[in-house]
Amino acid sequence: DAGTAELQLYVKNNSSILPQDTAYLNITQNGTELYNCEISPIEPEDSTLVQASFLCSAAPFEIALELAGDNNLGNNSLNLNPVGEAVPSLYINEFLADPESGNQEWLELYQSTVYASGDYRIEDATQGSINFSLPAAIGHYVICTNAASLKARYPDCPANAIVTATSWVNLNNDGDSLVLYCDELALDSLAYNEAEITKGVSRERFVDSDNHVRWRSCYHPSGGTPGRQNSIPPALELPGEGKVAISGSPCKARAGQEISLIYNLNSSANKVSCKVFDMRGNNIRILADNMNCPQSGLIKWDGRRQNGAYAERGVYLILWESQSADGGAAIRKQMSVVISG
Repeated sequence: DAGTAELQLYVKNNSSILPQDTAYLNITQNGTELYNCEISPIEPEDSTLVQASFLCSAAPFEIALELAGDNNLGNNSLNLNPVGEAVPSLYINEFLADPESGNQEWLELYQSTVYASGDYRIEDATQGSINFSLPAAIGHYVICTNAASLKARYPDCPANAIVTATSWVNLNNDGDSLVLYCDELALDSLAYNEAEITKGVSRERFVDSDNHVRWRSCYHPSGGTPGRQNSIPPALELPGEGKVAISGSPCKARAGQEISLIYNLNSSANKVSCKVFDMRGNNIRILADNMNCPQSGLIKWDGRRQNGAYAERGVYLILWESQSADGGAAIRKQMSVVISG
């Protein structure tokens, strides 16, 4: 049946060059154009958010990006299946692109619904592929080339969660894009750059406070959690009453790190405004605008501007204003933070 699709898509420049030309994004379904837009040149390793709303049927649709002079076309298109939910039934959940000596590359998938049998593969930007089969059961599955070696490196990984690939293509440490397929149906995709990769530490999928899927480095001491639930960030210490504190600065936003503002206010109900400014006084992000907040909690900044692009490296000012919902004295605080990558 026909319906309205709401799409949020980050378009990223994975190269080290600033394009001179405008790019064009087209969304089609069965040969019919559903949506198109122009995308201004994006800084190297930066991204911009595209938000689209259009009518479509339940059939898969194709997203294609056209840019004059782009010789790497392998990551310029994506097929999506409009299933009416944000999280696919089978998706990439964790991966290790740069293993330490004696370890191996691997990817972890999470299967929440059992698919009909088919040929699974993960393609990179050069269309090299990792091929494998999956058990007919819900759970985490780790795709690798040597099951015994992976079990020895990560003893907490269940043996029945390890799947040996029938073919493998090396994951690029300096950036790559990966697309998960079942036969010819694209189920999930991701892209990463060199700044996001740490030797011996996996990248884990998480959903941020705005319900966006993002990636961050694993917090577990082993450097990865293959076959198990992803790691949890360490708990943040609450400041004294009437205080606001900063955690996570300097912040490597492109690596998935975030800056947290932890607050412990005097009242049980409060109105909070929180804005980020660059050193020229420009308001680049609104984190809270007269938002209802409890006595304690945290507000996060992912290092992005209001338009979804990453803020440049440098110092930024965060202006905090809060007041009890019943009135009274306001708390105003200006804090500096650093985006380092």
